Amino acid sequence: MKNRTLDLTTGRISKKILLFFLPVLASSLFQQLYSTMDSIIVGQIIGKTGLASIDAVVPLMRLPVNFFNGIAAGSAIIIS
Repeated sequence: MKNRTLDLTTGRISKKILLFFLPVLASSLFQQLYSTMDSIIVGQIIGKTGLASIDAVVPLMRLPVNFFNGIAAGSAIIIS
C-alpha cells in the first residue's frame, strides 16, 4: 500500500506548500464568514449599539487565539 502522508521534502515545492496551506485558508474563510454573519444578524436585530459592542470585543476574543497560534508555530519550529 502506498503511504499517503504529505512529504514536503520531495517533488514540486509550490504544490506542497499549497496543499499545506489549504486548511489554514479554509479555516480563515470560515472565521470571516462567521464574523460577517454575526455582524449582519446583530446589526439588524440590536442595532448600532450591538454592532459597536461586537467590534469592541472581537480583538479581546482573538488575542488568546493568536497567542496560542504563535506558541504552536514557535514550538513546531523548535520541535522540528
